[in-house]
Amino acid sequence: MSVVFVILLWLLLAVMVLVGLVLITPVLLRVHLTNSPQFAYRVEMHAVGGLAPRLMLARGPRHSSGSAHKTKLAKPKRRKSSRSGRVDDAFVRALPRLIRDILRHVHLTELHIDADYGLSDPADTGQLSGLLMPLQYTNPLPASVSLNLRPDFTQPCLKGSLTTAIRVTVAACFVPALRFAWRAFGPGR
Repeated sequence: MSVVFVILLWLLLAVMVLVGLVLITPVLLRVHLTNSPQFAYRVEMHAVGGLAPRLMLARGPRHSSGSAHKTKLAKPKRRKSSRSGRVDDAFVRALPRLIRDILRHVHLTELHIDADYGLSDPADTGQLSGLLMPLQYTNPLPASVSLNLRPDFTQPCLKGSLTTAIRVTVAACFVPALRFAWRAFGPGR
């Protein structure tokens, strides 16, 4: 009986060490979006600073040989709430700071955009192109950033792909979350 107990304790310790390792090391999230020829997306996660195997979090529609059937979804019935529709003022005041504090811990590591764009009026496309070209031709762009933007003056369109990767340490977000909870729900509100 004591051998089983010791084995369970060692397994529990190993799980706690692995969870701690995942929390204190950066997590790499990679998102790939494309809308040509068909809309598709893919979200992947690499834990332990990218050393762990890739984990597919979401995968959108891919090329399908069958016809797509669109079904109407029934609207969910609204439940009457005992609480009023008013959002707590302390919650609303604390939310922008939470977003700002969490974004400080999110780091962009890769950005690749390859797109054709156009508006209904060629003059508007030219103005948009004039706004976007300084971004594309900024010298020097980091090696992890590539922008390939092509204006299409003949038709309104937005076709292309976007690949981005962000790095975030989960444990670093605990302090902003606790600070938000204190401001929104704490005794001083």
